[in-house]
Amino acid sequence: MKDTSFHPSDFTSDSENEEEIDCGEDEGGDDGEDDFISGDDDSQYYVVHKDKIRERFKTCHCGEPLLITEQFTTGSMLTVKYECTSFHRGTWESQPKVGRMAEGNLLTSAAILFAGGSYQKFSDICNTLKLKLFSETYFMNVQRTFLLPAINDFYISQQEFTLDAFRNAGTESPEDQIQVTLLGDGRCDTPGHNAKYCSYSLMEETSQLILDFQLVQVSETTSSNAMERLGFERSLDFLEEEGIKIDCIVTDRHRGVGAVLKKRRDINHQFDLFHFAKSITKKLTQEASRRAKKDLGPWIKFIVNHLWHISDTCQGDDVLLQEKWLSMLKHIGNIHVFPENSIFTQCAHPHLDRADTDDIMWLRPGSPPHQALYNIATNKTLLKDLSHLTGFKHTGTVEVFHSMLLKYAPKRQHYFFHGMKGRLQLAVLDHNENVLREQAKTLEDEARRSAAFSKRTKRWVYRRLFEGKTYEFREYLMADVVRRQASGQYKCGKVVLPDPGPDISGNIAPEERGDKQAIIDGYMTRFGLR
Repeated sequence: MKDTSFHPSDFTSDSENEEEIDCGEDEGGDDGEDDFISGDDDSQYYVVHKDKIRERFKTCHCGEPLLITEQFTTGSMLTVKYECTSFHRGTWESQPKVGRMAEGNLLTSAAILFAGGSYQKFSDICNTLKLKLFSETYFMNVQRTFLLPAINDFYISQQEFTLDAFRNAGTESPEDQIQVTLLGDGRCDTPGHNAKYCSYSLMEETSQLILDFQLVQVSETTSSNAMERLGFERSLDFLEEEGIKIDCIVTDRHRGVGAVLKKRRDINHQFDLFHFAKSITKKLTQEASRRAKKDLGPWIKFIVNHLWHISDTCQGDDVLLQEKWLSMLKHIGNIHVFPENSIFTQCAHPHLDRADTDDIMWLRPGSPPHQALYNIATNKTLLKDLSHLTGFKHTGTVEVFHSMLLKYAPKRQHYFFHGMKGRLQLAVLDHNENVLREQAKTLEDEARRSAAFSKRTKRWVYRRLFEGKTYEFREYLMADVVRRQASGQYKCGKVVLPDPGPDISGNIAPEERGDKQAIIDGYMTRFGLR
């Protein structure tokens, strides 16, 4: 309920608005939106019990008793009509209006979406509390006409502002041009190979700002796997058209993305070292699980650490990187000199005496565990991909963004195209506003940390605690939604955003739905039940 100081004499309107929630036949501006547009902090809402409201309708300003002649709700807004024995009558509404729409209904719809929530969950909360709420149809209409367009316009303006920091005007000499390193990764809306959407995000490495994302629907491609390549191509083309000079792109080993960058010799393509190491760990762990090769197990952590180390110390030389990688096979076999190499001819560690090596479980060359390691380490594809690890790069910050994105677009929830795109835009706005937060400090001005047990490493680690997030973009969006409704430009429920195209349909089924009754009659479970 709106925080108002009520007295029946202050409300003398004879409004007859008893219909279902009016979703947008507006007559233009109204005094109700002024506080919110101006960002007035006094514009607040409270939960008020029905009986407490009734207590305010006992006595008229003339001293005569009041009678409530009618009361009804329009979504979350309560309307009370009253009359006293001296025939003083009026109407009280629990919320101001924006045009002809209850402000609380509009702002609640906006808050649900902008905070990354869903109507279904919020409705469950309201039903449990017996709190009055509008229908899902109303929410979808408001989202379609006011919320998603507001998000889209603000996202475009913020993206333009972000790109300006990295854009080249075209008049600079080659050595003066800003060149960026991008971190890229795709994210499907469902696990497995049956996704409907794939979003591809490109992040600038130093600032960790998302420069662009592209949303692809499976109906635009031949398969779910092909969506990532298409999204990457679109995002790459967009940034280059915007004057962004790209020096390096870091991705996972997606072959479709690799095929695109193989044609672009002007861009240095690096692989995400974390996922590369994770793939090797999985293969080694699988081999070490066999009894004859169990001695390989204790070496896995060393092998993975070695991969990270050589990527960091190869100085961008792919030949040196490969020689260091293959030297690991001999080191594990207690051989530390490699005269056949052209650069890395011996191990970098000090000379090992017999006393130093007695407790080490060396793997004899030709033994089952060593042969299993040899087969993995010398795989032709792996050796070829090593040349993309010379930059010591990873896409961990993009993974962090994708983890946060689940708040706005959880994989268990289905969204139509504009809804999914709007939620992705919200996630980008959230990320870019909060990506450079400072680490929180204690009262003694020491950096705050917390201890947590890592399921991956099986040990306790510390995590940095950061300052609380800010959501200034939400405040702007809330005010913009009120402004849009107050203008009376669009009737609520009208589709404002442009049609995404013929390849974007709500239903991605490859064939038309047949007769419903025929489908029911022909359906049978494996248990013989219809």
